[in-house]
Amino acid sequence: MSDYCHISWETGEARVKSFSAANRGKATTVKIELEITDPRALAYIISQLHEAQQPPKRIAPVPTKSRARSTATEQLALPGPVLRLSDLRGGRR
Repeated sequence: MSDYCHISWETGEARVKSFSAANRGKATTVKIELEITDPRALAYIISQLHEAQQPPKRIAPVPTKSRARSTATEQLALPGPVLRLSDLRGGRR
């Protein structure tokens, strides 16, 4: 999902009839009046507005480098190759 919230429609399906802005302290309220001619466009715009009204979904934190390194080492660790050492203490090889 995107970090941005947007509302869109195809040309001819809806138009901005009017808009206004009011500033109250730290927050500004923007009111937009749309005139929608297509019922499917109305449903789509309403669903976009509903989605924009929902609180943002939390994304799981990205692990730090130390965690990522230890996890990768644990998962990808393979035993070393078998060393073929000869016995040099005398006797047969």
